[in-house]
Amino acid sequence: MKSYVINDNHKIDVLCKIAHLLNANDIVWAVGASLAIYFEGFINDFHDIDIMVSDEDSLKAKELIQTLGILYPQKENCNFKTKYFFEYCAEGVEIDLIGGFIIVKDGMDYDCSFTEDQIEKKILVNNETIYLQSLKCWKKYYSLMGRTDKVRILENHNI
Repeated sequence: MKSYVINDNHKIDVLCKIAHLLNANDIVWAVGASLAIYFEGFINDFHDIDIMVSDEDSLKAKELIQTLGILYPQKENCNFKTKYFFEYCAEGVEIDLIGGFIIVKDGMDYDCSFTEDQIEKKILVNNETIYLQSLKCWKKYYSLMGRTDKVRILENHNI
């Protein structure tokens, strides 16, 4: 079994492999959550890679990313009713693929599905185009999820 040194550089290398696959197959996608915050320079590290995709591209993206690693069995979570949520491990890196993102709070469903107009910017990393989802969206999502630590980070940067 191959072992990997799991650090931010390694995680970004894995992200670039994902980006290459998604971009080559015309998938509408963006990085979300803590990795988007990391790329803005607001935090110094991140745990995993969260890939947001359009509902229409979710199953195609699932198959593409599965070529890079292991797809974990799906788990139930009463805080979400997300249509497409897939967890992977590729080269020791945790990856979440999310399409049709729905957050449940106080018995209400909040549709947080990713759409192309939520792409705030694109950056070039290791010659791959990486799309970043709006941090305003993530401030709202983190607020709904009760993640006050992340909301505070974004507020401290006038998001």
